[in-house]
Amino acid sequence: GVPVILLAPINDDEIVAAAATGAELTVWNTAQVESAARAAVLLGRAINLHVKLDSGMGRFGARDSGEALQAIATADQMDHVEPIAVWTHFATADEPGDDYFAHQLERFTAFVEAARELRPELLAHAANSAALLRDPASHFDFARAGIAIYGLDPFGGDAVATGLAPALSLHSYVASVREVGAGESV
Repeated sequence: GVPVILLAPINDDEIVAAAATGAELTVWNTAQVESAARAAVLLGRAINLHVKLDSGMGRFGARDSGEALQAIATADQMDHVEPIAVWTHFATADEPGDDYFAHQLERFTAFVEAARELRPELLAHAANSAALLRDPASHFDFARAGIAIYGLDPFGGDAVATGLAPALSLHSYVASVREVGAGESV
């Protein structure tokens, strides 16, 4: 099957259940790596990890690249967890012309280089739909397209002009028409 990456943070109470599904987990510090390793032992199998750098989105992830690098190094020393990727998320990729996207991309690119010094085979992923369409430098090893897979332009423009095609449509009909008086229940 295709791997499922859990991009949301999870706590210690959820980690065994999440890992039991076979999902690859997001971590960004050594405590989370150690929790994942304990869960892996309980489950009797290795868990793949994606280490997140908060390059400026402000949601979650290591704000300090040193902390994220330490998470990779810690996981690398353990038997039951496997650091396989690093990632980030762009805050303003869907705002053409802003400078913050470039700042985040630069910060993440430097982190990827440092992380691959520790573990050369690490994958890297950062691009959401907007970044995928905006800048090939954000593509790294794979992208996480979201809104674009539905055929919508993440910039709010004409999807057809971008080469996107609708992936779904909604069809319905009027099932009933009734007159309802003021104060009646519906």
